[in-house]
Amino acid sequence: MLEKVENEFVSLVKERRDMLAKRRREDDEDDLVLFLGQSAIPPPLTTDGTEPPAPPTAQERGERRLARTIRRSARRTRGVQRAEDEDGYSTDGSLPDDEAADYAAALEDMEKRRRAVLADVEAPEFRDPNLGLAVRFGEWRTTYADNYRDAFGGLGMVNAWEFWARLEVVGWTPLEVRLYGCRLTVGC
Repeated sequence: MLEKVENEFVSLVKERRDMLAKRRREDDEDDLVLFLGQSAIPPPLTTDGTEPPAPPTAQERGERRLARTIRRSARRTRGVQRAEDEDGYSTDGSLPDDEAADYAAALEDMEKRRRAVLADVEAPEFRDPNLGLAVRFGEWRTTYADNYRDAFGGLGMVNAWEFWARLEVVGWTPLEVRLYGCRLTVGC
């Protein structure tokens, strides 16, 4: 169950990354076309032998530029400077409201499945590693120190602790800070 939740989280993060990368690439291409003209953009390459997609029209490029301008002005009119509002990053590093809501819902669903991994476990020693695993290995270490050292007990403790560490790390993104249930993206 834990591996399924981990794989789901990785796919969510990859999907978000792909959406942001596509929008950033399109924004850069729009600016380049505005400055140098359509001939500055090489036609996309396809490796599967299919016809490359038609380049966006001037109207589509204008709509994307307008959407970027609206995102930036909305951020500036909020009045309150937040951690994710670093100029340049806040507009291209955040998802549109509808996609952000979908992403948040998917993360909440993934979090429910993460909590469900230990839902059927009733013994407190197995639910909390500090009550079971740490106590048992601690007793072994203090009572039979030589045996613990010779059996590489420390390495065994690390391997036994891995499950709980992985369970805690699922859903954690290093570039996002959670404060009181809110996700704030930290600029790089």
